[in-house]
Amino acid sequence: MKFHDPLIMMNTPDFLKRPNPITQKYYILTRDMDESGAKDLTPNAEEMETINSILNLPDFSTLSVEQKALLWHYRYSLTSNKRALVKFLQCVDWTKEKEEQEGITMLRKWAEIDIE
Repeated sequence: MKFHDPLIMMNTPDFLKRPNPITQKYYILTRDMDESGAKDLTPNAEEMETINSILNLPDFSTLSVEQKALLWHYRYSLTSNKRALVKFLQCVDWTKEKEEQEGITMLRKWAEIDIE
């Protein structure tokens, strides 16, 4: 029989609370892969629910590596969503020239819709 004890959870070692560096590196490396078919990708219902929860976060909140990777993966399908622009700009790695060019190109697509 297991009991939930919040005091035990508060005393969890710091290394268990930190994000896994291996998964973070995986998400960073997969962003650099050639995504020639990315324009046709659409998220399924579960991924769309996750994306909507990310979009509902305040604009000043920082996104995790996993959240950034998910938004980057479905960036083309998010261009019709006005709320996704700020989050998309947060997920672009502006230090990489290829991603910077992609971000500017995608920003122009968002500029085509009526932004208030």
